[in-house]
Amino acid sequence: VLAILEGMRASPSLASRPSPLHVPELQRDLRLADLLYLNDYGARPQGQPRAPRECTQFAFWGERSEGGGIIAGRNMDGENDIRKVTVSHFLAHAVVQPDGASFVHFMWPGFVAVASGVNQRGLWVMMNDGSSPEHGPQARRATPYGWTVRQMLARAETVNATVGVVAAHAGETGGTCPMGCNLL
Repeated sequence: VLAILEGMRASPSLASRPSPLHVPELQRDLRLADLLYLNDYGARPQGQPRAPRECTQFAFWGERSEGGGIIAGRNMDGENDIRKVTVSHFLAHAVVQPDGASFVHFMWPGFVAVASGVNQRGLWVMMNDGSSPEHGPQARRATPYGWTVRQMLARAETVNATVGVVAAHAGETGGTCPMGCNLL
């Protein structure tokens, strides 16, 4: 994440400005915490109720698919973004990693985090928000799950290897999602 922020600062199109990442509304430069917040598509201001989630997904494998392989899909039309771009725009991103697996993921414009994707090794990772702020503790410290999914695709070769990535990004409640999520 720090490398992304540094890359933004070093961008030739911004480097000539006195303060390349100045955000007038905040009256300061963009910080790491801001970048993380902007890329957590489920983030919302404190006290704002969470909208119901509507993105559905499925996965079939074993005897339910030809050859036992996995067939997975996702419907990304659940409006959950305060910027209101999630249901009208959608992109496929091809990420070439010089020091990890390259991968393809699917997300809305402006987001560099990952909700669903597959890497060159055939590992498919898909996050489903299982948030329920009314039940159980909410983590005060957690890595946004989009960054964890991104790391799974870049670093893991097998499903078992994803456990270490989750552990490395675990919050105080044990998982990577502040209020719960499911990873397929």
